[in-house]
Amino acid sequence: MSHIDFPDGVIPFTYCIIGFVLAGIVLAVCTRNTESKLVRKKVPLMGVLFAAMLCAMSIPLGIIPFHLSLAVLTGILIGPWLGFSAVFVIVFFLALLGHGGLTVVGINALVVGSEAIFGYYFFKLFSSLIKNKVAGSAISTVLSLAISITLLISIISIAQINPDKIIPEKKAPFLQKEGKLAVIVQTTKYQPRVETLKPFELQKSAPIEQSSTVTRFAGIVLPIALLCIIIESAITSLTILTIKIIKPALLDDDAVLKIADRIEEQVAEISYIVVNGNDNKEAA
Repeated sequence: MSHIDFPDGVIPFTYCIIGFVLAGIVLAVCTRNTESKLVRKKVPLMGVLFAAMLCAMSIPLGIIPFHLSLAVLTGILIGPWLGFSAVFVIVFFLALLGHGGLTVVGINALVVGSEAIFGYYFFKLFSSLIKNKVAGSAISTVLSLAISITLLISIISIAQINPDKIIPEKKAPFLQKEGKLAVIVQTTKYQPRVETLKPFELQKSAPIEQSSTVTRFAGIVLPIALLCIIIESAITSLTILTIKIIKPALLDDDAVLKIADRIEEQVAEISYIVVNGNDNKEAA
């Protein structure tokens, strides 16, 4: 759905380290569970999806202060492990461009990467249960994004971040019109950044009523998130429908491997014929 667009210093450093450790563990699992043969066959598709995700996560949805991520679609097409790896690279690249701090890359990778992992397994489950890949992709997108939003709100609550105090009011008068959501997720017009407070001092300014603040923040986020979930699930299901019509083999790992093996065999046969043909001509 959307990565956490906090600059460095907002989330306590301890939680940032935990995020990197957990993301590193998941990446290790990804490396261990990914077949090298499958990686070679899906690298071109992974590159296309990488570009699509990078564009989607960089462009807001008009007046809606959220980004599409296409992480569920990526997980469905290239698998959960390659999908999470692609997400990690993308959120790191976005951090270099100023979309969130470098210290929250690990947390962002866990939030967005969970969509790729859960999306893949939900898609396999519901596609087999209802025998419809398009409907299965829509359901898997809804459930995966719901989990992602829950993680985002949980992280804000656990880290005891007060959305009201991330940017001083005098530095962000637009909050009166745009709402407190603009503090957390960038909008089309504003790039929220901490300018007057030093790193890791934001927590000192938070009021005691942390739970009520997070509850209020969740109340603002959830209605907008619901709309974005509907939009992304529609885009994902339409993409799966298009692929199902044009290239259904992309939805089946075994079929992808068989096609790739067949292409390799044909290339080998052509090479053999070319080489032997040249030898026969020289012998004659």
